[in-house]
Amino acid sequence: MKTLDASVMNRLFSEYENSFLKKDKKAKGIILDEFESLFNADRGVFYRAWKKYCKERSILTACNIKRTKKSRLSPERQAKRKEELLNLAATKEHFRGTPTEITSKIINPEQYTEIGGLSTSQKNRLLRAEGISTPMMAQRKPSTSWVCEYSNQLFMVDASPMEAIFLNFDNELKYDKEINFKDKHVSEILVQKKLRKVWVYYLVDIYSRAYLVYAVADLPSGENSKYLGENTIGWRKAFTYAFLPKNSRIPMEGVPDGVYSDQGSGLISNDSKSFLTTLNPEMWIETHVAKHPWAKGPVESRIGAWKRTIEKFFTRELVKNFDDLQQRIEDFVVWDNERKGFFQKWISGTKDHPIRKVSQKNIDDATVTLIDRIVNTYQCVSIEGRKYYIPDDVPVGAKVDIYRRGDQIYAQLPDNTISVLDPAGPVSHGIGYKSLDGRGIKLSERLQNVEEVKTRAKSAGKNLTFDNIRPESTPNIGFIPARGEKIETHSVLPPDSFATAKDALNYFTNETGITREESTDIFNDLEGYFKVCEKKFGKIPSDYVIEIVNHYAKLTGTEG
Repeated sequence: MKTLDASVMNRLFSEYENSFLKKDKKAKGIILDEFESLFNADRGVFYRAWKKYCKERSILTACNIKRTKKSRLSPERQAKRKEELLNLAATKEHFRGTPTEITSKIINPEQYTEIGGLSTSQKNRLLRAEGISTPMMAQRKPSTSWVCEYSNQLFMVDASPMEAIFLNFDNELKYDKEINFKDKHVSEILVQKKLRKVWVYYLVDIYSRAYLVYAVADLPSGENSKYLGENTIGWRKAFTYAFLPKNSRIPMEGVPDGVYSDQGSGLISNDSKSFLTTLNPEMWIETHVAKHPWAKGPVESRIGAWKRTIEKFFTRELVKNFDDLQQRIEDFVVWDNERKGFFQKWISGTKDHPIRKVSQKNIDDATVTLIDRIVNTYQCVSIEGRKYYIPDDVPVGAKVDIYRRGDQIYAQLPDNTISVLDPAGPVSHGIGYKSLDGRGIKLSERLQNVEEVKTRAKSAGKNLTFDNIRPESTPNIGFIPARGEKIETHSVLPPDSFATAKDALNYFTNETGITREESTDIFNDLEGYFKVCEKKFGKIPSDYVIEIVNHYAKLTGTEG
């Protein structure tokens, strides 16, 4: 209950009591209206305060004013007592929480003139009053407060696996409530059952508290990897979803000024940092040490609330496949952000601070990773332990720039042409375990009851539909796109394909320096060729464009 002004409430209670005795309903209404306007509170607060006042006849109790006993010590002695309590607590903490009685015998009595003569219980009471008793010292720290002035100033992010929902290697959703993530053998159990975790990535805008949720379930990326965890690929997909424009129900888009999270292996990798800083060169990325979740309370509280409520309703009756899961997640995110006003606040936070808008081309450019390698005596370069052959016209010892986008690897040779390097074969994820069933163990009555409950739980949600668990939502309303400025990015590598002839010609101009004004005939021929490809294939393959760019690069000596 909020604290009320005692002098004002004393007058209102007196007037209300008189109107109560006179049975004057109009006067009562006037008093209640005045209370609402003065304290910005509903009538229920007044009625509760009036009930307390009638019971105890104490205006202070009714107004929720706590009475504090004034210390008889002078300010100097109070400061001295607090200093001695801090030293006592520090000694207890140094010896890993020794009892106050034992600690008092260790310390020098001459240094503790204010608390030296107190009993052990009195010292403990004073330590509790200061919040530095042994149990209080062992409590988790409160969440760090974060304050931002506009939208997209800071994204706080984290990832967590879904419980009881998994994906098999045929990309089918599987439900298994018996798998416990606290089990130290959980990874081996998942391999045995041929399942992999579904990781959910959470992104919270600190200014508006608007948040996004995105699920990822890829195969392990490393050659020797068995388990899928929080990784670079997952973070890249989650950031791509967050940064690009979405449907009219979700206004959040754009690249933030900063990203804050724990030291997850996928987020602190060079690829992730390169991806983010390419989209925003001024972005700051900060992390905190592991096992300190209170350092990022906004996203941790969002994960906790999601797991306690929404995630538990995802059953096989409601979610049939992974695309269905992703759609259900988006529906809940939209509903929750709308009802709490997070999306509206995010929009208002972009009026004076335009966001940095990105396109799919910007994302493609940011996914390109540049490394340099030296051609060895076997006419190869080594990338992550694999050998890739370089054309014979490149001398041994020459330095080549290697560009990588996902599994595709390209080399920019000394003559400025681009060569596609053949990637290694696919990673095998064969599993050779067999389940062990039918051991012939006789179950006790209690275990039989447990099995019966598990059996019945499988059919408990058959009649449950998505609308049964989703609270009534306000109608989805579209949002006017946020003000923002488009960013420009460039990459030597083209995208996997070009959608239009115009896009292919723009890439040709950027790489060769040849413009339509300088070579009208060349441009007309290329435009006709690209339109034929677009009509035949529905797109323009990047291999065709690379071949043309390499040809003109050799003729003009342009640095690609």
